[in-house]
Amino acid sequence: MCSSDLSRFSDGVADLSAALRGRQPGETLHQVFGRWLLTSQTEPEDREMYRLARRMFAANPDLGALRTARMAAAIREGAAMIADEADGKTDAIGPRIAAAAASAIAMEIIDTEPGSEREEAVAAAMRFLDGGTAAL
Repeated sequence: MCSSDLSRFSDGVADLSAALRGRQPGETLHQVFGRWLLTSQTEPEDREMYRLARRMFAANPDLGALRTARMAAAIREGAAMIADEADGKTDAIGPRIAAAAASAIAMEIIDTEPGSEREEAVAAAMRFLDGGTAAL
């Protein structure tokens, strides 16, 4: 269970990176990220996996740290994209903070079952990210 859940998470991170790189002209990073959060791992057979993953990561913080480590490359790539979108320097602290916040948001939301709870969480996350990146 543990390796399959981490594998699914890694696949999801790869899907997010591909979606961000393939965004359409005029489409913002936040739009792509929000859509990914709503649609990632939403198959009906995933419902039991959500429940098991929540219990597993709550019971074993070391697994949560491993999951965070698997986000490192995506965070760096996200920071560069945020800096590019904001016409900033890729090594600036602001884009790195925004990318790290988005990573934490993804890890919190991805184990939430599809439905109204996830939709509300994504809406709140997008408001938070929009406000934070606007302040950069």
